[in-house]
Amino acid sequence: GQHACAIARNLGMKSIFIHRFSGILSAYGLGLADTVAELQEPCATNYSKDNLGTVMERLNKLTERASTDLRSQGFQGAQIHVEQYLNLRYEGTDTSIMTRLPDEKGEYGGDASKAFAAQYMREYGFIIQGRPVRVDDIRVRAIGTCTSVKSLHVPDAKGEPKPSTHADTYFHPGGRQRTPVYMLS
Repeated sequence: GQHACAIARNLGMKSIFIHRFSGILSAYGLGLADTVAELQEPCATNYSKDNLGTVMERLNKLTERASTDLRSQGFQGAQIHVEQYLNLRYEGTDTSIMTRLPDEKGEYGGDASKAFAAQYMREYGFIIQGRPVRVDDIRVRAIGTCTSVKSLHVPDAKGEPKPSTHADTYFHPGGRQRTPVYMLS
């Protein structure tokens, strides 16, 4: 509602309608929004079979910390979804790409270096063959999703609304105007 008058003025509109439960609807939307816990830490190692166990162990620790954060906010197991990322780059380059750890059953068979190469090709149009891939950072994004919504009954309006009072309100341009005030019942 705060910006509605300025927008209406720019559009040449003479009147606006604001839902009587606009504040409640805004809070309701915030209540339905996902809650996210993100953690990231530096890794600075090569992506290789020798190092993958250590990288995965660290990712799993971050995953547990982020999930614990969401559980402390009231989310339960099925409401929490976790995404794991590796910030990868070719050794000797300075451009890294945050690469989501692929699913074992997916297109890249769980190999983040293949997913990185595909993203790199999509972004730059070439890949650097035979160059080691570096893991600059590891990152976890845990998402808590609201699964239950309680219904809110809003009764139908009965006739035209009548202002409870009027207030002297300043509008730009136009100056002070007598403005109707409607109270929620």
